[in-house]
Amino acid sequence: MNFLLSGFYFFCLYMLPPGIEGTSNPVPYTGIKPAVYDSIPSIRVNYKIITNTDHSYGYDVFINGILRIHQPVIPGMPGKRGFPRRGDAKKVACLAIKKVRNGFMPPTIAKRELDSLRIKF
Repeated sequence: MNFLLSGFYFFCLYMLPPGIEGTSNPVPYTGIKPAVYDSIPSIRVNYKIITNTDHSYGYDVFINGILRIHQPVIPGMPGKRGFPRRGDAKKVACLAIKKVRNGFMPPTIAKRELDSLRIKF
């Protein structure tokens, strides 16, 4: 059994593409970079502040001109209330855009982040 495993190991090393040595990299060689590295710098992310029917505020996030996030309520909080102030919705929308540009999708917002932005509930 031990002989079989060592033979399989050397067979796998033999089948690697030229110029690739046996490394501890867990990602298999495919010849192309992952899409995440190529797409993140080139995306356009915008937001729009929306007004709810109860005169509270929310936001929409557009990625490359397509609506991807519709957030009429305060994220990370229980209930269905929007932001009482337009400026608070803008602060959280900017935080969500920052997270999207850093590769986090969906961009979750925690209560402690809302507290650090001094969001009024």
